[in-house]
Amino acid sequence: MFLSPTRCRWRWQPVGLILVCLVVSRTASADKIDDYVRQQMRLRHIPGLSLAVVQDGKIIKAKGYGLANVELNSPAAPDTVYQLASLTKQFTATTIMLLVQDGKISVEDKISSYVDGTPDSWKEITLRHLLTHTSGLKDYLDEAPDSPNSAVKSHEETTPEKIVQSMVGRPLDFAPGEKYTYSNTNYLLLSMVVRRAGGKPYDQFLAERVFQPLGMTATRLTSHEEVIPNRAAGYTWTGTRWRNSAALNPTLWDNGDGGMLSTVLDLAKWDAALYGETILTAASKQQMWTPLTLNDGKTGSYGFGWGIGDTKGHPRVWHTGGRPGTSTAIFRYLDDRLTIIVLANQDNTRCVEMANRLASFYVPAFAPTVYRAIRDTEPQVKDRVRKLMDGFAQGKDIAELLPPGIPVGVSGFPDPINSSKSLYENLRRLGPVRSCNLVERKEDGDSTLYRYELTYRDARLLVDFRLNKENKIVRQAFQIE
Repeated sequence: MFLSPTRCRWRWQPVGLILVCLVVSRTASADKIDDYVRQQMRLRHIPGLSLAVVQDGKIIKAKGYGLANVELNSPAAPDTVYQLASLTKQFTATTIMLLVQDGKISVEDKISSYVDGTPDSWKEITLRHLLTHTSGLKDYLDEAPDSPNSAVKSHEETTPEKIVQSMVGRPLDFAPGEKYTYSNTNYLLLSMVVRRAGGKPYDQFLAERVFQPLGMTATRLTSHEEVIPNRAAGYTWTGTRWRNSAALNPTLWDNGDGGMLSTVLDLAKWDAALYGETILTAASKQQMWTPLTLNDGKTGSYGFGWGIGDTKGHPRVWHTGGRPGTSTAIFRYLDDRLTIIVLANQDNTRCVEMANRLASFYVPAFAPTVYRAIRDTEPQVKDRVRKLMDGFAQGKDIAELLPPGIPVGVSGFPDPINSSKSLYENLRRLGPVRSCNLVERKEDGDSTLYRYELTYRDARLLVDFRLNKENKIVRQAFQIE
């Protein structure tokens, strides 16, 4: 069943924060979903948001909330066009797999075969390393723009070639395949591979091979000069009010790592295509959705342009995107044949939490676990946890708060990359802890597991704190709900 587009004007009404377990039928109540979305928009200061819920490749809910443009009082709708940011990466990975299907390239090919001027230190980097963020290349958005020795400046025209050349003299963070570190440089390079091997510009290749065949008429590369109907304006919350998000140099930001625009309706068409072989073969999708393997045999939580994980044992593939003025998420729960798509016109909205919670309206097993506080006879451990989390809220560096080499696990944060940088930035954004309660304690081999439930203004965080017999931290894990 397809729902006709619904336009919704912004209305303010006070609703308190509710941290409860939601158990609903598979046919979710539209009122409950709408109430939840509007509540989250108020709590997180989101001007406008569009979502789609897709079951078995068919839209069962598509709706816009709030304002696509605050200044013009234009409502958000299912056909509102948003900047996708890093959701672009799944399309870049798709172009690579299409070229593999065409027999023109292999994911084991070296990047030096397609990009001129690469240094000797890059000679072992393959397309697979780029696809899985295991190349060791630094992120040009962190390292190159505006640095003293860089030819790339935030407000100057540039090219992918110039960006790459600005990275050539920078050492790798690790040997290819040794570790996983999310880097936009990987997908910038992949778009250059598409241009060389595909014989046409990256965006033209995508349009001809993916967007046009699927009727994704609103999906395209960003342009600041062209008039694009229904495009949302981007905003940043300053703590007291919205501001127009910073103007970004499109030649720097809008490449294969994050340059596409789309709507939830177009992304629903993309989701439907992933159930068949119209675009990608079953073998290609299996490769894309297989977790990466490092040189030492360990696996990670990323495939080719998709995060790989599960929600309470239900497999999912997913990705999020974020940049000034936009937050995006697509979550595909494979066994449940359910997809949640959320696009918003404000950065730092934690779309991943919203996607997981929205899915719980359709799959009751996804509802947050309800914990009860238990008797706490070791307040000194709780005090350590509280001080640690308060330290993150104050913006302290991980090196100040945890001993080096402590394994850290994470789930439920706004990106699939699980890097220390993104994790601790997201912890900072939660703000001060409001309450901290012990909900589980158990002896486990040579260590003791303590699980605490921490509440914040608009989130709940579970912290697993593991101590050995010498009361030293041996592991810490976080899960946000």
